[in-house]
Amino acid sequence: MSTAPKQPIVRRWRWLIAGVIAIALVAGAVVYFSSSRSGQKASAAAQTETGTIVTAQIGNLASKSTASGNVKAQHTAALSLGQAGTVAKVNVKVGDQVKAGDVLVQLDDAELARAVASAEQSLIIQEANLAELQGASTAAELASAQAALDSARANLDKVKAGASASDLAAARASMSSAQEAYNTVIAGPDAATVTQAEATLKNAEATLQQAQSAYDKIASRPDAGMSSQALTLQQATNNYASAQAAYQEATKAPTAENVQKAKATLVQAKASLQTLLDSPTPAELASAEAQVKSAEANLASVQEGTASTKIASAKAQVEQARLSLQTAQDNLAKAKLVAPFDGVVTAVNVAQDETASGEAVTLMDPKSLEVVLSVDEVDVGNLSAGQPATVTLEAWPTTEISGKVLSVAPAPKSTSSGSSIVSYEVHLSLGDNNLSVRDGMTANATIVVAAKNGVLVVPNQAITPDRAAGKNYVNRVIVGPDGSQSTQKVEVTVGTKDDDNTEITGGLQAGDKVLIGTLASSSTGSSSTTGTATSGSNANRNRTGGGGGFFFGGGGPPRD
Repeated sequence: MSTAPKQPIVRRWRWLIAGVIAIALVAGAVVYFSSSRSGQKASAAAQTETGTIVTAQIGNLASKSTASGNVKAQHTAALSLGQAGTVAKVNVKVGDQVKAGDVLVQLDDAELARAVASAEQSLIIQEANLAELQGASTAAELASAQAALDSARANLDKVKAGASASDLAAARASMSSAQEAYNTVIAGPDAATVTQAEATLKNAEATLQQAQSAYDKIASRPDAGMSSQALTLQQATNNYASAQAAYQEATKAPTAENVQKAKATLVQAKASLQTLLDSPTPAELASAEAQVKSAEANLASVQEGTASTKIASAKAQVEQARLSLQTAQDNLAKAKLVAPFDGVVTAVNVAQDETASGEAVTLMDPKSLEVVLSVDEVDVGNLSAGQPATVTLEAWPTTEISGKVLSVAPAPKSTSSGSSIVSYEVHLSLGDNNLSVRDGMTANATIVVAAKNGVLVVPNQAITPDRAAGKNYVNRVIVGPDGSQSTQKVEVTVGTKDDDNTEITGGLQAGDKVLIGTLASSSTGSSSTTGTATSGSNANRNRTGGGGGFFFGGGGPPRD
């Protein structure tokens, strides 16, 4: 059997199969392009912004520096007593407002006043002596000079003899009495006295009860108030009240004031006795001897007549007496501690009736309160006098007080051994306020170190610094013809910076859009569109296919 007729059948099948394959390829291409375009449109539609687009615009900047410190009074005084003595009166307490010249503490100045009077008399005597030397000596002058010498010698003998037995006895008796009084106060109520007072009170109570009972029997009578029973009851009531008061007084414990007074009296009595026991002191003896020598010289001068050297000596003695009077007056003035300026009392270190010396009262001028900050050396270079500041105190954290920089210390504060921290004191004024600001309060301050108005600014977050290269960049937003967005990395130059914005001095113009963050696409599928571009267009935007399709630049599928 011949096989030649079968060949046409084979060719027909081949053509049939090729046609089916061609149809399948065309259908596949149609499906691909449809799917690819749909995927691209979906990708473009899914693009979203995960960052924030802001506009470069004209605005104001205020660069600020913050620091903490404390309120400190710049005008204070620790006032000390000019000399030791017994405190007679303390006129102030902590917190009192005082005026300049007010007497704060008064010492017992009786002895000092006597010293002034004695110095005044000595001056009068020396002046009189000088006048006598400058005139002719008379019998009366001789008699007066001799009497003065006799008096000076008698006084010297008295000083040498010291205290008399009667004076010592009286001083010892006073000290013994003061000691007994002090012991009585310290010991408290006496048992015998308490027992006696208690017995008296009970007797008065019994008498009162009897009188009350007698009166109750006739109380209903119209004339009961005028009866003898009424009078007896009144007397018994008064006696009971008196006995009760005596009992309370007998059983009362000593108060701190009573103890202090008794102690002060005892200390004074001991001091007086010791003064007598120590007499004569070298100073007293020297003074008495000097008076004798002066009287002797005066008598000799009168006897010998006036000489220029004697007149010169008398003048010197007058001057010496005048200086002694001035010293005595100064000592008397020192018995009063006065306020040197208007202020507030911050400490009182003495009490009445005590022997005191040295620092007694501390005074502060509240008008001199300033804020003293401790500023690190890194920041202090930006600060200068006159810069405005805002201060808040820990006591009133929501209340702002205006102020300004008064001074910046030229040298750093002393630091602890081994510490590498260097800081400087910066003083700020405190503006008008109604707060009860006190010395030592904790303060926080914000100082405006630089301010610029009408400059081009962008938010600080929009700046990307390249610290290694010393440059700054922003991502400027580019909008394509189709509305799509991309960014362009642009170098900018910057100026002043504050907490929110940075000044742009080059690289941008007002109205330019910049991106804070990034542009990103939806996470649906694997399609993505980057938001960066270096030419300001979409030409370099990379696309990758997804969902089973590819993008081909030639407009069709690849060939074998």
